Amino acid sequence: MRRCPRLGAALNRLEGLEDEDCIPHGGEHGSRTYVRHTDRTLAKLTVEEAKRIDNFWANRGVSKLNARSKLVSLAQTRPLFRDLEELREKLKFLQECLPGASVSRIVSRHPLLLERSPNAVLECLLDLNGILPNADISKMVERQPTILLRRTVTIQRNLHTLKELLPDCSVERMAERQPVLLFLDSKASGNIAKNIASLKRLFPTSDVHRMLEREPSLLYQNSERVEENYQLLSRALPGADIGNLLTIQPSLLYADVRRRTAVNVDKLESIFARIARRCGIVNGINFVELVSTGSGTSLLTTKPETTESKLERLERFVPDDVLRHWLHRPSTLSRVLNASHAVLDRIEYMSVCKKCDSGFTSAVTMTNERFCEKFPDFSVWQENKESNKAA
Repeated sequence: MRRCPRLGAALNRLEGLEDEDCIPHGGEHGSRTYVRHTDRTLAKLTVEEAKRIDNFWANRGVSKLNARSKLVSLAQTRPLFRDLEELREKLKFLQECLPGASVSRIVSRHPLLLERSPNAVLECLLDLNGILPNADISKMVERQPTILLRRTVTIQRNLHTLKELLPDCSVERMAERQPVLLFLDSKASGNIAKNIASLKRLFPTSDVHRMLEREPSLLYQNSERVEENYQLLSRALPGADIGNLLTIQPSLLYADVRRRTAVNVDKLESIFARIARRCGIVNGINFVELVSTGSGTSLLTTKPETTESKLERLERFVPDDVLRHWLHRPSTLSRVLNASHAVLDRIEYMSVCKKCDSGFTSAVTMTNERFCEKFPDFSVWQENKESNKAA
């Protein structure tokens, strides 16, 4: 068998695993092999057995109840899903094959992958490593587990097609982010060519290839929907550089702009107008600039209620002059509003504990490690805050 450094541990262990009695599986999956896995004569699981299997998966990171229920249900007719020792070996083997991947997530999404023979899994992964040497195969399988069921000759052909259509893009990186791109049929390839042409027409002065690298799923979106969203955003944000905005946040091109994003714009404008009046900014703030540049574009896809709750929290603890300063600087304000509530805890801590000499913005820009090093009592303050909240 061929060697691959990324699969070394799994290859070394393969000798210790018995390859199951496999049968060929036709159609799209071609020469890939599967075990004979169904046994309708199995006795019905007892309540205790079902609970034991459920606990097994819960202890291995399958946190969603419906995913565990599906795995327990499989044990009704599939012997493998009753054999917890065999499952442990299978999961360990998959983890060695896919370093860094969440095997629990992979199994939750496509549990029948566990019924593949070790040889078949490794052969597929070796093929994928050869076809996509610069991609993170572990991430690809986590995002799209069925890639292990596809014929690698089809994947190779589709990769070649994409490289011809997108000569200036890093196609392997795009496929890493959206593995479904490798499952194209001839009709899909035609649609991709049409979508590329449509995007180039909409954005004659923008870097369409960069946009596609950021959001590969644009390749298979409905081109009419994309064009309609472009027009709706242009009307919702008059004066904005829509080309630049969509290069930063290309997912807006297939969002529900008519019913959600346009409504969000109206709500956000109202929210920021109120804050501006409270801070004594007579002419308001440059809302278009705020949501058109940098991290501010993500405010358009965030629930306005979330943004409003963060602003209200800042109003309670941040001095008016600091808040006024941020309102005049859209890039700083958008960064603060996109911060997690854990980061906003830092701002609250600096205000309550009179630690403002470093500037509130540093609470957002510092890493957690650096912040805790500079303010060693922050962790205790945060723990006390959570304890008081729970009480």
